[in-house]
Amino acid sequence: MTAESWRAEFVLEGNRLTVRGEVGLKDEARYAEVLFELIETGSKELVIDITGLDYVTSAYVGSMCLFARAAKQAERSVQVIASPSVGRILTMTGLDKLAEVRIEGEGPGSVEYAIDGNTLVVRGNVFDDEVVALQAAARKLVETKHRDLVIDMSRVVRIRGSHLGALAVAVADAEQEGSSVTIIATKPVQSLLDTAKLGSLGKVRIIPAGQPAEEVEKD
Repeated sequence: MTAESWRAEFVLEGNRLTVRGEVGLKDEARYAEVLFELIETGSKELVIDITGLDYVTSAYVGSMCLFARAAKQAERSVQVIASPSVGRILTMTGLDKLAEVRIEGEGPGSVEYAIDGNTLVVRGNVFDDEVVALQAAARKLVETKHRDLVIDMSRVVRIRGSHLGALAVAVADAEQEGSSVTIIATKPVQSLLDTAKLGSLGKVRIIPAGQPAEEVEKD
């Protein structure tokens, strides 16, 4: 079965669903439908191949989480095969706890997120397909409930406007938890953050990369 009236192509063959193309908002409902058609095949081992995608929306991730739970209740195993950029999003959002996530291929321009205590360290150039991963990483940082949180972007040389929203949400979430946020950024990134007036939100501070946080006076 092939559905080609959407921007993405969904091919269901036996116990395997393959998704190719470019995902869009109008694909999300269809994707959820096809996932549950996969359960109805009766196969015990279900495979979702999304290596043809370099980006997924949060709705796609949510549909896969619901599908994985339903498959488990139906005593089916689930394996998701994804590209590095999408696989990183799936693991950051916890899908790997519900299904096996296998990453295949190489990811040029990939980004690493690492939480160490009260600090989220971001390495690499943050491209559009990293927005969901950045949101998930920032959310995990806020969940540590440290009073003073740090987002270290001193190794990031470029971000896009869509990521400013993700950072703004992280700052708002932190403020609700009573935490302050310090963002360490390179000059190009700091310029964007300043233009977006991110430093005016709550308790956030933006400091240049290479300058110790203790040397920056609080407003």
